[in-house]
Amino acid sequence: MSRAAQAVPGFSRGTRLGLVGLTVIGFLLALWLQLPAALLLRFLPSPLPAPWATSPGGLAAAGTVWEGELRGLIAGGIPIRSVHWQLSPWRVLVGQLHGSAVVLGDGAKLAGRFSLRFDGTGELTALNGELPLALLQPASPQPWNGQVLASLKSLTLVAGKPERFSGRVDVLRLSSPAVTQALGDFRLEWPSASDQGRISTLGGPVDLRAALLRQPGGGFRLDGEARANASAAPVVQQALMTFGLPDAAGRYRIQVELGVSARP
Repeated sequence: MSRAAQAVPGFSRGTRLGLVGLTVIGFLLALWLQLPAALLLRFLPSPLPAPWATSPGGLAAAGTVWEGELRGLIAGGIPIRSVHWQLSPWRVLVGQLHGSAVVLGDGAKLAGRFSLRFDGTGELTALNGELPLALLQPASPQPWNGQVLASLKSLTLVAGKPERFSGRVDVLRLSSPAVTQALGDFRLEWPSASDQGRISTLGGPVDLRAALLRQPGGGFRLDGEARANASAAPVVQQALMTFGLPDAAGRYRIQVELGVSARP
């Protein structure tokens, strides 16, 4: 045996155990990072709880648990073409779902970030999206029409239910099935830590100034005034008369309750 061969020491038992441990940890880490997204489907209840449902073709998932895509989901009667998400694999270990998602539907898109606990409590931030207003009325044979543009700074969820939010929502080219002329463009602004939002007119034949107020039993009440301007067609004036008689300045008092049923 040469002197060079004698100079190379063998691995000690501790070193060999360390290398084996690193190999096992590396294997488990690779396995953890490559968990298939289809694994999530096994943990979903069947049928899904309302307002969720699946399309006739069922649910399909692709990618991994940490970056994947889900197809075949229906939310409140609205078909969702796909949900693509990115999720931190390390925050999950401490009980948090932290990442971002993009939701695509027919003519609709919503993107944002989320930081939630497993019970659905947490916050959605930087929510930006657009969708046709008719999509929010899937059961209506004659829906209101328009384009909704949302830019929300934050949306707080408690057990999966919206509790507080702040940001801006625009409804463009709003039209009623009973009125041939479009009513205009409107904006809802909801400041942070406020219990009400303000609605104003961006343009169009109807000037609307109103507040959107939270109701103690759940839901909202729209309270304000509207007036037809010089560009309004007679049919618009007739539609406003459903709210009663105008005041001396031609303003109509508007009070509408939205979703006032008590929370379960």
